[in-house]
Amino acid sequence: MNTGFPSKKLDVTGLPQKGTSINLDGGKAELDLLSQALGVERLHSFRAEINAKPWKLKGAYLAGLIKATVEQTCVATLEPVITELDCEFERYFLPQGDPALDDHTIVEGELVIDPEEDDIPDELDGKFIDMWSVVIEELNLQIDPFPRTQAASRLEDFEQATTSDTHKPFADLKTLITQKKARE
Repeated sequence: MNTGFPSKKLDVTGLPQKGTSINLDGGKAELDLLSQALGVERLHSFRAEINAKPWKLKGAYLAGLIKATVEQTCVATLEPVITELDCEFERYFLPQGDPALDDHTIVEGELVIDPEEDDIPDELDGKFIDMWSVVIEELNLQIDPFPRTQAASRLEDFEQATTSDTHKPFADLKTLITQKKARE
């Protein structure tokens, strides 16, 4: 998936109990690759600080902070929109076949997720976690899919404020019909 990124794979089998720190910085090449992977105009800056600890014997727990400056195109005005992202995340990973991965409810072929319960852990493919994949997934969750400039947002707020619930869409039509009948 992330061809071109420098290798940054975490071996979960050798994680120390106190954890280990992983830092990913965005040089020009990484910023260009991340921009393409995220489908944005440009990433101006990027930094991820991640702490990895062992979890449930053969799994891993990741807690991280990602900071990025993202440039996108406004969906209304086509002007650039610069957004500062500052997001924290937690992820859990377990090896394939671990019974905890099957600890969820399936009803009529559909996975039932309780919003009050913990997230289902990600499944490890082997013993490595591709850190760039984790970062891309987390950034994708934070990036606005429909970015708007402040001017476009203010215009939308104005349009919503001037259109009230009491406005009757056919009131003008009724007036026109009444005027036409009066002329006949």
